[in-house]
Amino acid sequence: MSTSPGFHRPHTLEQALALKARLGASAAWLGGGTLLNSLRTPRPVDHVIALDALGLDGVRREAETLVLGAGLTLQGLLDCEEAPAMLRTACGHVHNRSVRNAATLGGLLGSRQPWSDLLPALIALEATVEVATPGGTIRRAVLDDFYEPRPGSLILAVHIDRDVTGRRGAVGQQSRAANDHATVAVAVTLGLRDGAIADPIVAVGGVGLAPSRLERVEQALAGAPPPDRAWLEALVAESVDPAGCVRGGPAYKRQLAAALTAQAVLEAASSTGGA
Repeated sequence: MSTSPGFHRPHTLEQALALKARLGASAAWLGGGTLLNSLRTPRPVDHVIALDALGLDGVRREAETLVLGAGLTLQGLLDCEEAPAMLRTACGHVHNRSVRNAATLGGLLGSRQPWSDLLPALIALEATVEVATPGGTIRRAVLDDFYEPRPGSLILAVHIDRDVTGRRGAVGQQSRAANDHATVAVAVTLGLRDGAIADPIVAVGGVGLAPSRLERVEQALAGAPPPDRAWLEALVAESVDPAGCVRGGPAYKRQLAAALTAQAVLEAASSTGGA
């Protein structure tokens, strides 16, 4: 294994995909490098393929859809006034500004972190991911329970429809320290029709192998008025089965998930603004 990885900086998407296809598992995509250069990287690589020359860091509107480039830094997303408020709030929970200045949206998605602050918010906003496959085909994938790209694929952008951002939303998280990942992170979007909750989405990270939706909770909320907090906390506690880790044991995570989810649901239901 080489101690000095080969550095490649393609200037077109076609060049990048061809490089990855040729180098295979010996090469890794390089966005901001905050994860690739961290001690949590599972193994060293012989080659890195830098993505900064591909122009993937833009923000644009396509009809009724907001498109966030995969190369957009998390600080750039936090500062983007067009992005949904709840997504910007969740982005502000990520580590510190030094990390956000380098880490990219695509890198966060590709790393598939179960404790991600941002993935629950993207799930609650029904975001879809634009991906270039090894053969060069561009496709859209739904970011639902979790998103995992095919080997050799490259995340290009995240799409958020405007009709989703018009819904009410809220996020919440708890971490051991300001510079730590979330112990538990939650995100909620919902509508209100005649005083009843409509089409709720409740996403939680930190209680499983991947951030996921609590469908049992969503079904109980749909069509009902905003619930009693104690009842909702009990329902959430029954709906999660977290494993313990260095950030907290199962009972602690269950309590956190219950309290944070109830707070987010009630906050979203009482808000007057959109997600």
